[in-house]
Amino acid sequence: MQIFNINLNNVNSFKLPPLVATIGQFDGLHLGHMSLINKCLDIKKNKNFKSALITFSPRVDVIIKNDSITNYLLDYNSFVNKLVSYNIDYLIIIDFNKEVSNISHKDFITKLLLPLNIKELIVGFDFSYGYLGLGNPSTIYEDSNDLINPIIIEEQTINDIKIGTNQIKHYLSEGNIIQANRLLGYNFFINLNKTKSIITCDNINLLKDKSYSVIINNNNYIIEKVANQFFIKESLFMNDNITTIEFIK
Repeated sequence: MQIFNINLNNVNSFKLPPLVATIGQFDGLHLGHMSLINKCLDIKKNKNFKSALITFSPRVDVIIKNDSITNYLLDYNSFVNKLVSYNIDYLIIIDFNKEVSNISHKDFITKLLLPLNIKELIVGFDFSYGYLGLGNPSTIYEDSNDLINPIIIEEQTINDIKIGTNQIKHYLSEGNIIQANRLLGYNFFINLNKTKSIITCDNINLLKDKSYSVIINNNNYIIEKVANQFFIKESLFMNDNITTIEFIK
């Protein structure tokens, strides 16, 4: 997978083959996101396009809402590794800044997406773009001068619960790992920074203070989250081979 960082100044320097792409924040790469990615991969196969996932850095809320929270469901390396396993050809990261946030929805398409040679664009039903989010799935075709065909994926649910990043974070904040994992489509996990039997991580604040059943190096353990640390209840030799904690319940 190739990774491109684009902005309004350099986007025309990329000479890409015809693309089928999906676009969004993709925090967590949960089952809702997978419905977009799988559709993208299906079209890639059927039309012999290359595939791309387009996202933003920093995330949109950091610029638009001055939201400084950075605790993602997946850290950057885990996010990239998952995309590689899905056989996405290109990860395209848009430098999202004040200038980009203020361009019209038509300019967003013509100045950032059309130069990437996108032919089909897979979006969620609630996708918005351009200044004040005035662009939506129904405006993509016209904004692209009829050059980009939008394909809209409807809301994804499990037992009438919307599959979304905010809902997953809500479950994690309640300590409801089983429900969070159900929406993720995989077991929530964190990468570690270790000191003896104390473990810290970048997204520790997502989780409620309580005991959790976890897997570390294919073994089951119980850990306790207290404030911003995890404490292991069983004896465990902390060595350099321990890099993640996978949460079961």
